[in-house]
Amino acid sequence: MEKITKYKQGFCLKKEDFFDYGISPFAVLRVFNTASSAHAELLGVGFDDMLKKKLLWVSMRIKFQILQLPKPDQQLFVVTYPSGKNMLEYDRDFLIVDSFDNVLIKGVNKFCLIDSTTRRVAKLSEIDAPLLDDQMPCFEGRFLKTDAFEPEFLADYSYQILPDDIDLNGHTNNTIYAKVAQKLFEKETKKLQFFQINFLKETMLNSRLDVYKKSVENGIDIVGKICEGETSFSCHVEFEK
Repeated sequence: MEKITKYKQGFCLKKEDFFDYGISPFAVLRVFNTASSAHAELLGVGFDDMLKKKLLWVSMRIKFQILQLPKPDQQLFVVTYPSGKNMLEYDRDFLIVDSFDNVLIKGVNKFCLIDSTTRRVAKLSEIDAPLLDDQMPCFEGRFLKTDAFEPEFLADYSYQILPDDIDLNGHTNNTIYAKVAQKLFEKETKKLQFFQINFLKETMLNSRLDVYKKSVENGIDIVGKICEGETSFSCHVEFEK
């Protein structure tokens, strides 16, 4: 059976998915996750299929850019397709479009495989991971190197991982880190334009994330540390000038 390398799914956002700065990053990552999981199942590389091979998909980095702000209850579609891979990394692109196929948001999620037993990175050659060759990637160039800075003061905010935050892989779902990060700019009034998050160290149930931010030239950088120890995630956020 021919594998469908491009997937499209309809959805609507709700009022609670928006703040004064625009759309919630948590909501965007939630849409990305739902579409990528559904498409992975169709491609034969979904959670259950991978677990039989003792493998798991893990997000390494995600970024998205807002070209035009969606509206609550607007009919939207998310389009996703695999856009690049090497021995250890697998890129999946996303387009959020309106009913006329106007691109509102574009994004990319960089995945790797890990062994479900050892939690070590596995090679992509162990599976049949398809690639869409006839469409350009959403972004040119590499991901930004987000600044995992060392905080000088007490945490701006702390968050403890709850049971509902845990995904099928047994660790914190990547959307939760976006929810934690956005807490530090919920009162921002300039419109969100760009968001990137790097996942550096997984957290488990009851882990505590101490979250810090600092202003940079075109936005803010955010880091989340596990109980003032190792950095769990780093994030870069840009707003309209």
